[in-house]
Amino acid sequence: MKWCVILVDVEREVGVAIAREAVKMRWQMLIAATLKQWLPTGQLAKNTVVVIFWQGMRVVAQALWLVLVARALGPQGYGAFAGIAGLGNTVGGLAGLGLGLVMYRDAAQYPIWFSERWRQTIMATTASGSLLAVGFVTFSGSLLGYTDKAAIVGVAVSEIVCFPFVTAAAFAFAAHERMGMSAAMPAMLASSRVTAVLAFLLLPN
Repeated sequence: MKWCVILVDVEREVGVAIAREAVKMRWQMLIAATLKQWLPTGQLAKNTVVVIFWQGMRVVAQALWLVLVARALGPQGYGAFAGIAGLGNTVGGLAGLGLGLVMYRDAAQYPIWFSERWRQTIMATTASGSLLAVGFVTFSGSLLGYTDKAAIVGVAVSEIVCFPFVTAAAFAFAAHERMGMSAAMPAMLASSRVTAVLAFLLLPN
């Protein structure tokens, strides 16, 4: 009789456990179905998620760079450097003469044109960026009253010579529908700036 009671209890516990697992599996299936219904899974949705991720990384890196530079230079030094950096960023926008956008437009519509448009973009970016960088190094210090030539040259190389190539590469990836890499290029550049500032702060003078 005692063994019968034990067997009944065991069967009851097993039944309860099976019922719990069944309810658990039912809820999991219901949640999965709901997520599949509400979360987009197409290529456009995937590209959107990737782009949002890299844009967020870029914002975080830029904010961290801002804090680190302000800490490294102090209020007065940062104010002067911000003026030079802002001017360099503005001048750098002229490098390439807009051919990156032309490449993006034409290569997206006619992929066979990509190699020619890429060659034109690189040539225009190299030539115009070099000329603009020379002009920036020559005249920006006197225009803004900034005398640190090393900083001026650094800004010219970073913002006028190098950054336009990053923009051109981002347009090239976008023309081939690789939106993740297109958004990652500026984010990686922002991260490299943070690395440079950290090196400046941590390495001995």
